[in-house]
Amino acid sequence: MFRDSRPRLWEGTTHFRIAEAHLSAKLPALAAQHAEQALALGCTGGEVARAQVLTTLGSALNALGQLDRAQACRQDALSILEPTGSPEAAELRALIQSRVSA
Repeated sequence: MFRDSRPRLWEGTTHFRIAEAHLSAKLPALAAQHAEQALALGCTGGEVARAQVLTTLGSALNALGQLDRAQACRQDALSILEPTGSPEAAELRALIQSRVSA
């Protein structure tokens, strides 16, 4: 629906929210697919929102055993969030250092 009638921002945001839902439902392949679609659209609502999509993608990839790609996504998200002083930056830093799944 958004693809046909709304700005691309809403389409990207919808893919991101679907990715989060799939990740919560323990469906990491579908989560990764939707997160990648959100990033491909390039319209997720700014850099902080892009970092959130990257974090979700990193978690999905981690669950799929794609640890290097997961770490790269998390590192990209951290590079966006760290300068903002976001509390999520500390969480990401801990995940990157420990390689713990989340």
